[in-house]
Amino acid sequence: MSTAQVAVTTKKDWTSNQEVRWCPGCGDYGILLAVQQLMPELGVAPENTVFISGIGCSSRFPYYMNTYGMHSIHGRAPAVATGVVERVGTQTGLPFGRYAYTGALQPQVAHVPVIVPLALVMNSRMVRSSIFLTTRL
Repeated sequence: MSTAQVAVTTKKDWTSNQEVRWCPGCGDYGILLAVQQLMPELGVAPENTVFISGIGCSSRFPYYMNTYGMHSIHGRAPAVATGVVERVGTQTGLPFGRYAYTGALQPQVAHVPVIVPLALVMNSRMVRSSIFLTTRL
């Protein structure tokens, strides 16, 4: 049985001091509120959390969360997020256990081969395309 402490937080702990700048009535407000209310229930700490976004109005989301956050380029947030997860995995063993990459796959960013997140994103696009094609037949 684990003796790890569960972080006890509130919505306020997850809310940044930035003024929210979305248009009145925008659905992004509801998503932001829902995530800020959900995060305390997950038992994680804001300082151990990162949100990755693309571009556009909804991508201001990391500014409004009191966590780490990062913008990526249009359509590449999944690849960047996968790279972050891989980096955390190689350093902490979360979520899949301890592992490391050798120098065989180059180039690497933060000890993660660049091809890993790109391959995962390419595979997910192929799966989505095949699902779309089979539902259209």
